[in-house]
Amino acid sequence: MKIINDTHLGVSRQSGTTPESRRALAEFQLSQFEAELNTNDSVMILGDLFDKANVDLSVVWRTFKILSDYLEENTKKHFVYLVKGNHDASNTWGKMCSLDLLAEMLDKFHPDSTVYITEPYDLSPTVRVIPHLPNQDTFDLEIKRADEEGVCTLLLHCNYDNPFAADKDHSLNITKEQASLFGCLIIAHEHTLRNIDLGNTLVHVLGCQAPTSVADCKNSDRFTSTTFDPRSGCIDRTEVLDIGSLYSEIDWQELDEEQAVLFIRITGNATAEQAGKATQAVSKFRKKSNAYVITNAIKIEGLTSEEDLEHATEEISSLNITQLLYDQLKPWQVSAIKKFQGDEVVSLAEESRNVK
Repeated sequence: MKIINDTHLGVSRQSGTTPESRRALAEFQLSQFEAELNTNDSVMILGDLFDKANVDLSVVWRTFKILSDYLEENTKKHFVYLVKGNHDASNTWGKMCSLDLLAEMLDKFHPDSTVYITEPYDLSPTVRVIPHLPNQDTFDLEIKRADEEGVCTLLLHCNYDNPFAADKDHSLNITKEQASLFGCLIIAHEHTLRNIDLGNTLVHVLGCQAPTSVADCKNSDRFTSTTFDPRSGCIDRTEVLDIGSLYSEIDWQELDEEQAVLFIRITGNATAEQAGKATQAVSKFRKKSNAYVITNAIKIEGLTSEEDLEHATEEISSLNITQLLYDQLKPWQVSAIKKFQGDEVVSLAEESRNVK
């Protein structure tokens, strides 16, 4: 079985990109995903196939075509297992997300080859898949149940032993103590590959197969493809992308050098007087570069933070401010705002009576 995870199709980076580079990144993602499907085995997508609950319909359609072609071209009987990750999940109960739609489409055309996993699912009596669940308490109960029922191997979409994630239901966490109850854990969600030997337990954090950000490159030394045999429990890794051909860090005063990589982090130090010159150099470089993402990590004299601002910038730029506002209002207030945006004459009193 080939395991694919954290492809984040449909991601829309704002900081460090241009409209052209965003389109190129989207194509890169889809081509890498399609390349991973060049296998004569079943495929498990272990969460975060999409970057958010609802991506552009064109992304859903392209993804469907790729998966459908894979199922049609394989002469042997193979399955596609779609496992819901935290980015795939909708925060609105009862609302169909992009992964729901994709699963419905695949089930319509390949009903005997599609398995949609939104609840714990057994590949065998000793191998269980636990997708992203609504909250940490529910997840902890399922970990306990798996232990009590004699499960040996878990496939999960969560953090490993991350105390900062323990109290955030959006991103679940399994502790070292919980992991030690099992023989093997295969974990998606974290984008950096690592293996942890707990003595009687092996923890395989898969990392991602292809980067979607500078952070993915900066924190990784390789990108690998994973195959897993549920019968024997054997795991095999193959390197698929060379980090050196993808990523580079460049001092802002050396930006005239040619760079053929796709993800670039601009570094170096600048005095307060050089800040404007540094910013202009970065802007000029972005316009002529073919890289997908170029982040600015220049340290300006007088700023006390030692951390890069790229992650915070990306989070802020991806916020849906309108939806955050709507979440705080009553339904009739939301309806009134939407009608007002459509240049309709709005009576608040009437809206409050008509919309429940």
